[in-house]
Amino acid sequence: QIVCGPSFRMTMAGEGAQAPLTFSFLEHNFGPCFVGDRIANERQQTKKLYMVNNTAENININCLFKKNDHLVAEYLEGIIRPGKTGTCTICFKPQSPGPHFFKIPFQINDAAMTTIRVRGEGVTMQVEVADRSQRKIKMKDILPGHTCSRMVELVNRSTSAITFDIALPSTLETGVLSVKPHSELHLAPDASCSINLTFTPQRRMPRFEAAISLECAGTSMTLFNVSAACIAREISLNYEHLTFGEVVVGSSTRRTIHLINSGDLAAEYTWDPSEFKPHYSIKPRSGTSQPGTETPFDIEFKPRETSRDVRFDVRCNIAGAGTLPLTITGICVARTNQRDLPVSFSCQVRGQDIRPIHVKNPTSQEWTVRPIIEGIYWNMPEVLTVQPNTTRSCEIVYRPLTMTTDRRKHQGNVFIPLPDGNAMNNALIGTASEPKVHGAVNRDWPCKKDLFEEFTIANWLKEFQSFEVRKEILKPEKKDDSITVEGPRYLTVQASSEATYRLRFHAHKEGLANVKVTFRNPETNEFLFFMLMVKSTAPEIHNTFTLCTPVRQTLPHNIPVYNPLSTQVTFTTNVGSNDVSLPSSFHVAPKTQDTPVNLSLEYLPLKVGETMTKLTLHCAELGTYTYELHLEATPPLPEQCLMFETALGEKETQTCHFTSYARAKTDYTLKVDSTDYIVDRSISALAAGPSGTAMTVDVTFEPQWFCDGAQATLAVTSQVGGEYHFPLRGVCREPRPQGPFPIRPLGSTQIPFRNVFSKSVKFHYILDSPIFSVRGKDDIIKPRKTHYLTVSHVSHEQAPAPASTGSQATGSAATGSAKKPPQQREKHPARAHVGTLSIICTKDSLKEAGLPCDKPIRWDFYVRVNPGPVSG
Repeated sequence: QIVCGPSFRMTMAGEGAQAPLTFSFLEHNFGPCFVGDRIANERQQTKKLYMVNNTAENININCLFKKNDHLVAEYLEGIIRPGKTGTCTICFKPQSPGPHFFKIPFQINDAAMTTIRVRGEGVTMQVEVADRSQRKIKMKDILPGHTCSRMVELVNRSTSAITFDIALPSTLETGVLSVKPHSELHLAPDASCSINLTFTPQRRMPRFEAAISLECAGTSMTLFNVSAACIAREISLNYEHLTFGEVVVGSSTRRTIHLINSGDLAAEYTWDPSEFKPHYSIKPRSGTSQPGTETPFDIEFKPRETSRDVRFDVRCNIAGAGTLPLTITGICVARTNQRDLPVSFSCQVRGQDIRPIHVKNPTSQEWTVRPIIEGIYWNMPEVLTVQPNTTRSCEIVYRPLTMTTDRRKHQGNVFIPLPDGNAMNNALIGTASEPKVHGAVNRDWPCKKDLFEEFTIANWLKEFQSFEVRKEILKPEKKDDSITVEGPRYLTVQASSEATYRLRFHAHKEGLANVKVTFRNPETNEFLFFMLMVKSTAPEIHNTFTLCTPVRQTLPHNIPVYNPLSTQVTFTTNVGSNDVSLPSSFHVAPKTQDTPVNLSLEYLPLKVGETMTKLTLHCAELGTYTYELHLEATPPLPEQCLMFETALGEKETQTCHFTSYARAKTDYTLKVDSTDYIVDRSISALAAGPSGTAMTVDVTFEPQWFCDGAQATLAVTSQVGGEYHFPLRGVCREPRPQGPFPIRPLGSTQIPFRNVFSKSVKFHYILDSPIFSVRGKDDIIKPRKTHYLTVSHVSHEQAPAPASTGSQATGSAATGSAKKPPQQREKHPARAHVGTLSIICTKDSLKEAGLPCDKPIRWDFYVRVNPGPVSG
């Protein structure tokens, strides 16, 4: 149908035929594959797509998929001939864990499109030991040739099966570690298998750590670490041939060799002393060598006759490990009687003095000489090499360990045999004076605080020493009991080792002190000493006390004060708060370390709050003690409540009592948080004594409306004396009748009426008797003002009935009095007449004033005319 045109009818026919191209699959799922695994499981990661040409013509196929990091589709043919099959290789190689989805589009003859959907999941390789404690396996130490095995269970926590090998570290010797089975291990997901780890060393091996790894198609990961060690003996001498050189007959020299135990086991050794006799000796002869140590042996060569070759072959017997050979040789020469000039030395004990000695070689050959030195405090090189035609200077070191006297010097000798047959022979004379200070320590330290100083004492002997310790206070020169120096009286130091001496210094007051600490060996009289210089600075806070009490409540507190001196001392006090009171001075008896004197103070706060202040106690002998006081004043306890009860329009006054503790003259401000109560603005208080000053305040309760327990608070405040809060409770009842107010016959009286409201209100006046009259029938009275109403006696006769208003009552009274002539009025009433004046505040009046208007309020005032003569 053509819009706005003719219609055409068409006939369509079709015929179904076989698809020109058949794909082997349209969807494929690779399943879980290891991330980054490019080689393993190729049959699972690679899939071939076959495309069959079912037509009699060539079909052109184009693969439009662009390869990425996860999937590759390789199709290289392009044209598929009739009846032939084209192949596309699809390779899935995930690089990240998680599901992956792909679409591979194929274009057929540049027209039709066919999409192959491929998916797969990337998973990580998670093969590990089942028991987490086996991540680090420690094999026990074994001997060479022994075996140690451990079973390890592996589990595949991946979602894909895996086939792998077990790899051992390449740094280990072959056969030391082995794993069975170690190759082609196949594990399905969540499956496990066990491997046997065996350690078989053939020689000593120090403890090592190796990683056991998994290898799968070029990928390696550590499964667990194993550490093992093979222990064995390794014993050797540092010398196999020991030469002593030339020794003068009758003299001796020593050399040291070491037995080195570099193995893992202790070894017992012995020397046969008969193999060394008669010219040699060795110490020690037997013992045990511990692993990792070197055992020294002193071999002494002391020839008894001259010989150019004194040679011995000796052996060190090692239990269970054979023997170690050692050859020792020496030369014995005759000694000359000529002596050179003596060499003198002088230094402080345990110091050193070095003097040179010169060896001259006049020949054309190099000399090697071995000096022989006598004297325990001298030493010099064991071997000297002197070049041809030169003079060699050799230093002799003098290190005395004991002091000498004028009559007794240290004696020694140095004998140097020379290769040309001559010898040098010098006497050695040493003088050792007293030691200098071994160490000086300077400290700035707060007084009244223990100072612990440690001194390190080194034992210069190869045997233990016991020192007697003496402590001397050199400054101040006069004896000062406020300085204490304490420490152990004796100190023992093991041979060639160190010990620490701990000294306690305590000064009670500021100043300088020099202390000399001497360590003396009472057997040898040898000593060393230290100097301790202490500058005692201002003391720190001695103690902190927290005092908490309500305002105006006294809190007593005791502070213990000690006197370590042997004489009585007097302390003066000073405190930085007026709320704390204490004596200005007090005495402390001597030697009160165990029974201190208590300093009593009282804390009486006047204001709420927290403050920090300091209390100082000063004593000429013991210095100043500073205490920190944390003062906390909590709100005061409730004051006594004042109870009021009165009627509306009346007032009640009561007296409030309190005690002022202000230490100076002050004014207290009075304030009530309710207009129903009236007080003065302020009252004055004189300076209070220790027990305070009694004060009174008059409080008037004048309610403005009915109430049953009106609550208010009277606040009495002063910058010096603090605050007082008195609770007020008031009850206001219905107005009570008042009077009677007396009136003389035909006279008048004034009745005071007060507007107790806070606003101006209109009041109405009513008299219940016509013989009385009131000026005006109503008035508007200002708030809190007193209005005086004049009530007059106008007649002695009682009207039949009272008027309803004040004006009516007045009119009736006037009419009644007009019925009789003036000359006929009574001069003296026969009886007393009583009337009632009612003052009414209507609901409308209350409403106009903005006050509660639930009912009118009425006040009644009685008036009375007593019998008697007529007024004026």
